Amino acid sequence: PTRRSSDLVEEITAADSLLTFERFVEGPQNKFALDAAKQVANGSPNYNPLFIHGKSGLGKTHLLRAIQNYIAQNDPERTCTYRVATDFIDDYSRAMKNARSGAAEALAQNYHSIDVLIIDDIQLMSTAAGTIGFFFDTFNYLKGHGKQIVLAADRTPSELGMGNSHFDERITSRLDGGMTFSIQVPDYELKLRLVDAFYDRMRDDARAQHIPGMDADIPEALRREMAERAGTNIRVIEGFVQSCLMLAFQRETLGRSITLDDIVSIADQKWPSGQRRITVEQIQEAVEGSYGIAHADLVGGKRNKELMEPRHVAIWLTRELTDNTLADIGKHFGGRTHATVKHSIAVVESGMRDDRLLNERVGRIRDQIVE
Repeated sequence: PTRRSSDLVEEITAADSLLTFERFVEGPQNKFALDAAKQVANGSPNYNPLFIHGKSGLGKTHLLRAIQNYIAQNDPERTCTYRVATDFIDDYSRAMKNARSGAAEALAQNYHSIDVLIIDDIQLMSTAAGTIGFFFDTFNYLKGHGKQIVLAADRTPSELGMGNSHFDERITSRLDGGMTFSIQVPDYELKLRLVDAFYDRMRDDARAQHIPGMDADIPEALRREMAERAGTNIRVIEGFVQSCLMLAFQRETLGRSITLDDIVSIADQKWPSGQRRITVEQIQEAVEGSYGIAHADLVGGKRNKELMEPRHVAIWLTRELTDNTLADIGKHFGGRTHATVKHSIAVVESGMRDDRLLNERVGRIRDQIVE
């Protein structure tokens, strides 16, 4: 139970209560955002506001709900409210329609009484000028009184102000004034962790709740194929695992086993366009564009600091996104040796663990290439 000092605090549904930190699958693409969310849930004042951005289906909502669930379970005296931006707009619109009855003042007081305000999909406010004004006032009040604000969007704070958006610079600068973290599309290793986690969780839930049709076996080798053929939307990956489990159960009732052809067929239904083959040239072009360097410098012999990072990144991405051997990669980068290519990969992997900005930059380039 949560303390209801605000009328905006709602009961957490059974489905939303499952979105916990324990059930969040961690990988390099979401580690920084996950760590920050845990800090906020534990009451750290160092991430205010916390702004998490990334394309749809990568786990932003899961993290926001995990903060809410953690506070509800471990610190119920803190009033924590989760709102999607459309809910926030509706709250403001209803109050304005009943402004003469004092609804606007009551709404402001309700929001001022919140200890932790979480707003998801804040980009949906971009055309609602009146709501943005109310949000700006609410943001300033909560921040000024030491209250925590957590926001999520499909773009960065600065990108929120582009185009016909009513998010002006004074607002986007405040949104970017705390800590901003991205969640990037999962690579193969994270997709395999997701497939295994969903697989184990669905089978355990089926046994515990006596759910028919889900307690089936899918061999590890086939789960690796599932990860190989999966797209990047985590919600779709979860549905993919469920479909494979259901088919595996049907096959078992007939005395058969699920096959690779079955996996391929389901994957083609989930991701009809298939997986586009990525070339080394596409990767090099994306890295050159991101860093503003010439192709000759990327693959050449110069070792200036401003060229080494993009070269390391391009080599790492080539290893990550193509089937080229280390020797083949070396040939594409000016005839570099197997050992040199291996060193570049190690440099980037180490850097991405320790350097949030490098992690996010590599993630953005990777997303651009994959999409």
